[in-house]
Amino acid sequence: MNILDLQIDRVSEDESKKSKQLISELEELSKSTAKRGIVKKFTNTIDGTDVEISSWRFNEWDYSSKKVKLPIYARGLFTVGDRIVCRGYDKFFNVDELGSVSKKALQETTAGPYTLTVKANGCIVFISGLEDGTLVVCSKHSTGYREDLTRNHALAAQTALEKQLEDSGLKPKELATTLYRLGMTAVAEYCDDSFEEHILEYAQEKAGLYLHGLNYNTCDFKTCSMAVVTSFAQAFRFRTIDYFTIPTFEATMEFLEQASETGLYKGEEIEGFVVRCQKDNSDFFFKYKFEEPYLLYRELREVTKQFLTKGLDNVSFKNHKLICMDYLKFVIPLFDADPSLKDDYLQGKGIVKLRKLYMEHKQKSGSEIIKEEQSMAKLEEELKCAGYGQDTCKYVLVTVATIGCGKTTTSMTLANLFPDLIGVVQSDDIPSPIKNKQVAKCLEVLVEKPIVILDRNNHKFIERQQTFEYFADLNKLIPESKLKFICLNFLGKVSKDDPKLWEITRARVLDRGDNHQSIKVERDGTYKAEMIMKGFLGRYQPVVREKFPDSRFDHIIDLIVDKDSSLENAKLITRKLLEIATDIKINLPSEEQFLEAYKKALSFKPLVTKNFKTKKEKPQYFGIQVNDIDKVTQIHEIDFFKQLQEADRLKKEFHITLVHVGSTKKNPPVKTIYQNYCGLVKDTEKIDDQMELPYKADAKLVRACWNSRVMCIEAEVKRIYGEEGERLESLGIGNRYPHITVGTISEKVQAVESNKLLSDLHEFGDENIHTLEFNIELHQLPVFVHY
Repeated sequence: MNILDLQIDRVSEDESKKSKQLISELEELSKSTAKRGIVKKFTNTIDGTDVEISSWRFNEWDYSSKKVKLPIYARGLFTVGDRIVCRGYDKFFNVDELGSVSKKALQETTAGPYTLTVKANGCIVFISGLEDGTLVVCSKHSTGYREDLTRNHALAAQTALEKQLEDSGLKPKELATTLYRLGMTAVAEYCDDSFEEHILEYAQEKAGLYLHGLNYNTCDFKTCSMAVVTSFAQAFRFRTIDYFTIPTFEATMEFLEQASETGLYKGEEIEGFVVRCQKDNSDFFFKYKFEEPYLLYRELREVTKQFLTKGLDNVSFKNHKLICMDYLKFVIPLFDADPSLKDDYLQGKGIVKLRKLYMEHKQKSGSEIIKEEQSMAKLEEELKCAGYGQDTCKYVLVTVATIGCGKTTTSMTLANLFPDLIGVVQSDDIPSPIKNKQVAKCLEVLVEKPIVILDRNNHKFIERQQTFEYFADLNKLIPESKLKFICLNFLGKVSKDDPKLWEITRARVLDRGDNHQSIKVERDGTYKAEMIMKGFLGRYQPVVREKFPDSRFDHIIDLIVDKDSSLENAKLITRKLLEIATDIKINLPSEEQFLEAYKKALSFKPLVTKNFKTKKEKPQYFGIQVNDIDKVTQIHEIDFFKQLQEADRLKKEFHITLVHVGSTKKNPPVKTIYQNYCGLVKDTEKIDDQMELPYKADAKLVRACWNSRVMCIEAEVKRIYGEEGERLESLGIGNRYPHITVGTISEKVQAVESNKLLSDLHEFGDENIHTLEFNIELHQLPVFVHY
């Protein structure tokens, strides 16, 4: 059969005019200084020739922007002169990734039949030809030899293609000439584990170039049917992609959702499907990617790399902790027996092999192992609720209070009553910076005693969140199901704005004079003590049982603040412990014993004097406080935001970092900016780790950006000004891409990853980063310093 007979349509004469106009427009956009809708041009020579070929790449976020109209939506575009030589598919998205590809929108706007093609898992390749028969092979945005690449996908694919043709008795010129005469680009996936391993296995018998598209080299997206693609693949000995057709959208979604439960198609694991259909009488693609077992496979790969580079103690788990721990237990002896495996693995080799060995060891597929893990987790929870299989629990009593609420007196009363059961760890006894030191000390106490009181104000959400994170990081001995957290909510029955609260706490602090680790009324005066108290009270964030981190508490005990409330609170806590800690033998003290323990607590004198550090302590960062992000209603519809919300992984406080001390190293311009901000606080005495400054800022929230690990909101700082409205133009911004971190997927993912995400987005157009644009102005936001 003549391959040319496969394609009855031909590129019209008008297309050459459209192409010239398009390339002219692209040239202008490549010189533009605008932030959106620009294109990056890279010119190289086609391999083996001196013919110049240009690649045109848009920023990933512009493909989904409603505010930007791109001249072409091809993802992968190469031109020679005024002619399109290689054209990729129009950018297409996963179901529900954008509003335009929600199930509802797809049902209403697309028309069948729906052709489903198995999604290959390799490197995309564009193949075309010149008039003289020169073969053109491109990767996503590159072709030809380049000194700046450590791994050249285009040349590797070209070598594989030439061998494929040679083994079949065909010449590269035949393929090149055919594609040139058709005016088409062959789109393939280069899958070969010997070159680069991905998630799915493509060993020698499966390795090769999988043809899945034939696109017209035109401005408008137009592609051939899969029947034509398959015939072309067979003619030139490409590997073929499995495909089938479903007539209706409803039936298509039913099939996809059922297939996603196992991640299998015809008994083999696949990444998902690309769905081809019609929209507005034009070719239209969307994809349906399976979450599992690919999330598991990626996590197995990442935890192994962490183990090999950082050691077992520094491995962080995400979604599949039980499986990953079991997997590491299996593979660590293999690495010990053969050190060469480590070098190969870190070079991207042997990843699939080790995973397969583990699956063979378990005699289960990835999906079966995930189901087994879910059953184990569910069983563990059911047993925990039923009280089976547990020894004595360990209880952490976390105080939440402001200064003068009586938390230390209450805590010491309890410790005096139950010296063998309860220990107290006071934050004021811990040298600064406290960070995780207090939690570490609490864990030491729990080795000897079943109950410890973490005596600290914990007056902000972030402090409570850090407490849980520190316990998760440091606890190596106590099973998670046996570690219980109880909140001692001192302001549980009173508002922080109640004048009576201020009267009681102020009187207590002034009465005890210098009998406190950090507040010395007699030494420093009443005014300083009141300023410190007001600072804590102003920043106090009440306990909210339904929201993270407070939802992590197993129990919350609401206490009172009154004249002699410490004694009453000690009695209340004791009664509650009798109800909660039924696995511990606690005897109810008599009234005389309560009173004696209380009087002893009142006579307690601190052995450590802890001074609030002054201005000599170096600020860690300066920022703009953003009280909430509720105005950004658009992000509430993003699936990843909902995932963070359901997992209680949204930040409790939001801010835009202006400059961080960590970014000043070996960076003189940023160091100057940091020093500018330090000048704002040079005459200000530090009375807390974070203090609001007498300055305000206006900012604009530009867009939400996220991948599978972190979400942030990119921002623009419009101006910073003083109390009289004077602009502080000379300060500058030390953060290259100002932003608000919204949340991270787990406790192990640090907020600093937002910087890398935005850097990858701006500089490389990372395809795994999603964006949603908006334009929200915020005014008179507080500026603060954090020590």
